[in-house]
Amino acid sequence: MGSFWAAALAQVRSWPRDRLFIWLLLMAPLSGMVILDGLFADGLLRRLPVAVCDLDGSSTSRELIRRVDALPSARVAALLASPDEGRDAIRRGEVFAVLVIPRHFERDLLRRRPVQAIAYIDGQHMPVGSVLRRDLVDLGTAGWKLAFTDTLRRSGVPPVQADWQTAGIGLDLRSLGNPAANYKIFLVHSFLPILLQLTSLLYSVCVLHRLRPERPSMARVWGSVWPAALLVGMLGCLQTGLLAARGYFPVQAPILTVCAIYLLFSLACAALAVFIAGLCDEILLALMMVSGLASPAFAFAGITFPQLAMPPFARFWSGLLPSTQLLRLEGSVIQMGDALGQHWPILGALCLLACVYGGLGSLFHGLRSRRQEEEIAR
Repeated sequence: MGSFWAAALAQVRSWPRDRLFIWLLLMAPLSGMVILDGLFADGLLRRLPVAVCDLDGSSTSRELIRRVDALPSARVAALLASPDEGRDAIRRGEVFAVLVIPRHFERDLLRRRPVQAIAYIDGQHMPVGSVLRRDLVDLGTAGWKLAFTDTLRRSGVPPVQADWQTAGIGLDLRSLGNPAANYKIFLVHSFLPILLQLTSLLYSVCVLHRLRPERPSMARVWGSVWPAALLVGMLGCLQTGLLAARGYFPVQAPILTVCAIYLLFSLACAALAVFIAGLCDEILLALMMVSGLASPAFAFAGITFPQLAMPPFARFWSGLLPSTQLLRLEGSVIQMGDALGQHWPILGALCLLACVYGGLGSLFHGLRSRRQEEEIAR
């Protein structure tokens, strides 16, 4: 028992001189708490962009739009001409929901016919979609009926009959990208690419630091991470195929498109690993940098909390991660069937990450090799 307490006391005494303790157990949790608290100080989903397709153009539909725009969680960011434009806007990530008001909405209401609006909800950003779904349903059961009751009363319908008549008003909610609004599908779709990124970075950084005593050339540096990059790309394609076969989501893109997306993602991850290994002299610092950069990827990817509602620094941090771009392409191209060429800014971002990380990493490795040669020459 004495040896136990002696070892514990010796460990505590070593803390002031131990960088592992200072950075890993002390600074990392505290700095993470401060950063996340500052970035998500409000933590509330407010004024999320939604679009409206008003096919009726009546005073009732305009009142309906006004009430949607007054919701704390939503703002009407666009008025569209057709439902197809709305669904495309959701796929591009421009809005999180689209409300479609059908033709003859007010006329059918006045003629005592059942009326129904349609709301398309972004099912891939499930927490965001859930908030909008809840508020639209609440509005449909309360706010809309007040507006429609006023319309009927102005047209001469007795108050009791107007209240009865608005009972036939409905809202058809449709989820895009996750039709069943299944949380398991949302979690699997968003978590697995982030896990691929983290494991790829950890493995490649360890491989590069293992080579450091041999002072490898840049050809050997890139040759050492290339097999892992290919394997990560193949695993991504395999995961997508298996999840689609199990019914998690449909694959709407050709297999070559899926392979190209994952190959570009894996190359960006390999370049990031070269950059981190070249920047950090010690394996401990490199692994801590991987953890610090990639661990918040789930929070910053825009899946659980929309990037449009994030402060600029959080959006910048999110843009540094290849997984953020992959998740965007997964949703719009692989699952919803958009053409890859429609999303060239995302492809450009992945290529830019690969080039910048690869260029800086090569520079750092070259400088270190030169410094090691000068030390040997002395």
